[in-house]
Amino acid sequence: MPRPPLADLVLALALFAVAVAEVLGAPIAEDVVRGGTALNLVAVAGATLPLAYRRRAPFVVAALVLGAWAGRAVAGPPLEIYPLAIASIVAVYSVAAYGSLRDALLGFGLLALTVGVAAEAGTGGDAAPDVLPSLVLAGGVWLVGRVARRRHDAALQVEQRADERAAEAAGAERERIARELHDAVSHSLASIVMQAGGAQDVLAREPERAGAALASIESTARQGLGEMRRLLGLLGDGGAPREPQPGLARLDELVDGARRAGLDVAASVEGDARPLPPAVDVSAYRIVQEALTNAMKHAGRCRATVVLRYGEGDLEVEVADDGTGADGAAPGEGSGRGLSGMRERVAVLGGAFSAGPRADGRGFRVSARIPA
Repeated sequence: MPRPPLADLVLALALFAVAVAEVLGAPIAEDVVRGGTALNLVAVAGATLPLAYRRRAPFVVAALVLGAWAGRAVAGPPLEIYPLAIASIVAVYSVAAYGSLRDALLGFGLLALTVGVAAEAGTGGDAAPDVLPSLVLAGGVWLVGRVARRRHDAALQVEQRADERAAEAAGAERERIARELHDAVSHSLASIVMQAGGAQDVLAREPERAGAALASIESTARQGLGEMRRLLGLLGDGGAPREPQPGLARLDELVDGARRAGLDVAASVEGDARPLPPAVDVSAYRIVQEALTNAMKHAGRCRATVVLRYGEGDLEVEVADDGTGADGAAPGEGSGRGLSGMRERVAVLGGAFSAGPRADGRGFRVSARIPA
């Protein structure tokens, strides 16, 4: 059995010690000590020592304490000492504060029965229980215990909701990092695949171009590894340097990387460019990145266009290609987390997202309109 809390153990031993002192020595004030010493010691032990476990098993403790008091009242000449009365009050409070409502009600019923038995068998003196005042006092203590229980339950609910919100926030952050990792690493790998294919095509005829492609592969791989380390660092203990998230200020760098990978891509800006909220800025960048990745992976040798349109209260991002699906899939298909990740990004920001074949049937188009 687990060790009881120190405060409860001290309380139980203190009441037991005072009761033993009265049984073996002189009673306090109007207390009455009659009957055999052994019987009295057994009774005070049963009515006080179980209080050490009043928080762990409140109903069992209340039953033991009140049972010992009631049993002693009918077993012999009266034993009317205040430690027994105090122990019963503590037991009733404990079952009200730490037990269920059913146990609390049963505990109060046991107390009422015990007080009735003790009053009937008692001396009628000052130390003997008076039924009505005793029940009024016990009822007040019982109500205090129930209020304490309700406050404890409310505090637990608040703590549980806080833990749930923290878990949800952590899950959302992990999902966000997973999207970032997917976007960054898949873009780098798609670039490497295209550049490796180009290098293989010209290796024998134009070794200088092949060498340039291999150098670009190395640069792209280093960038991808750096991005992966940064994002994985966010999942660790926070010791990794927190580099700023990429944004549209790096759009030219993104487009140049796609060109080096072999994708014919052009980018343009319509409207007056302006600073964007960080969430919009990084989401727009990731949408362009993922759309270009899909074009490199699935559209084959094609031309792609990137258009940013700054409206009065929004930003429209459009990426289109005229590919036919070099890998056997329709352009835009097979991107797994890609399209769903873009759609989720835009939805979180309150925007609109669409993706599908172009109206003329040639290639694929991704469009996002984000409030900004």
